[in-house]
Amino acid sequence: MDTKGERIEFVRKKRGLSYPKMANLIGTIKGDALRKAIKSDSVKEYYITLISNKLNINEEWILTGNGEWEDVDGSINNPDERMYLEKNGVKIYIKEITRYLDKNEEELKEREEDYRLWWADKINNGMFRFFKEHGIEVRVNNKEEG
Repeated sequence: MDTKGERIEFVRKKRGLSYPKMANLIGTIKGDALRKAIKSDSVKEYYITLISNKLNINEEWILTGNGEWEDVDGSINNPDERMYLEKNGVKIYIKEITRYLDKNEEELKEREEDYRLWWADKINNGMFRFFKEHGIEVRVNNKEEG
């Protein structure tokens, strides 16, 4: 098995799951979309994490083919990697956020000040517009804003 898709297909068959049942189990994608992603070897890491956690599969094995495929006692998949933030039914795993931050650390550091200033401007402009629309005079350092 050379690809992630082939390894996921192996797991699906070993566990006796149809595409819809596997998709339902991970709870984030429809069966047909999952089938297409597996066949085209384009399954997102997010789904791979879900598959490995829900089916007790070694995530490293899915990603690289290294190690044992089955994680019978749950010792291979680190519990810290199963932590996530959820809002409105959308889950973002801490592992994904950490990878993104690590991967983009330099760019984020360079842009941090720009983002903070941009947000400050957005907040200030929105507040001043709101006050003006409601007839409230705003003065900053004895200058009228508006």
